[in-house]
Amino acid sequence: MARATTRRSRANRTPQPALDPLDTVRVGIYLRHSTDDEQQPYSIEAQEERLRSYVDSQPGWAIALRFSDDASGATTEREDLQRALSAARNGLID
Repeated sequence: MARATTRRSRANRTPQPALDPLDTVRVGIYLRHSTDDEQQPYSIEAQEERLRSYVDSQPGWAIALRFSDDASGATTEREDLQRALSAARNGLID
């Protein structure tokens, strides 16, 4: 009985509208190279490749801005991290 109810509830769901091609989600990617090479498992290039691949796999997403720091993760006082946060606050990326 519960199974039939579940099927009906799925069938009655309103389909999600398709993403309008003009409704691009503007993505900012952030890359960081650690100052401690032993704690850095992925190069900047590998990080960027993985992020670009993920963004490309998402319908309607496009990379609008790229940010990169060569700094310790111990603090948020990193130039490009602050630029990325500012870009998000100012609506330059979604």
